[in-house]
Amino acid sequence: VPVGTLETVQREVEGDAWIETWKEHFRPFNIGKVVVCPAWLDHAPKAGETTVKIDTFMAFGTGEHETTSMCIELIEEYVTPEMTLLDVGTGSGILGISAVKIGAKKAVMTDIDTVAVLSAKHNAEINNVGEKCEIIKADLIDGVEGVADIAVANIMAEILVRLAKDISVQLKKGGMLIMSGIIKARIDLVSAAFEAVGFKSVKVVNKGEWYALVMQNVGL
Repeated sequence: VPVGTLETVQREVEGDAWIETWKEHFRPFNIGKVVVCPAWLDHAPKAGETTVKIDTFMAFGTGEHETTSMCIELIEEYVTPEMTLLDVGTGSGILGISAVKIGAKKAVMTDIDTVAVLSAKHNAEINNVGEKCEIIKADLIDGVEGVADIAVANIMAEILVRLAKDISVQLKKGGMLIMSGIIKARIDLVSAAFEAVGFKSVKVVNKGEWYALVMQNVGL
């Protein structure tokens, strides 16, 4: 079978020019009742819709990735008013911000990356929910105080396994944990780590090659 020359071509983009190129193609889109909207565009939401504005700020999480969209859909399903949500590895802040705009009382959001923390704070402010979002630079949930009603973590499977022991203390008994960033081959690895500390599986969903798990903290 002819395979051609197998050449690879590399093109350098000066400075932050890639951001401007990306902005040209980023348009509002729906994830359930949430409309993710670029901060530089105006959007008039329809009845029942919740608009979440996202500025690039060079942090992961615009909602376009399957893992992020699954998490938002599950947040819509499980978040109720007066809940405090813990968002581990927040990136752009899209999940914590969405939870607050859907109705959560508060979102505690962590990330190990300084740019992500700044991005999440910026996005919380432009969504007018800054006072309801506590954004912390931390390795997973190191130094986080208080007990959350619900938690979400959209990070790699191996990092989720590291989270298991601590989240079992930080999430109230009966609370739901939404996790994504998991491929099929890692589902059993993640499930086993959380089952070992008192979680039970509630739901598994997938989009493309990515999976999201919902587990409940039932205690040991």
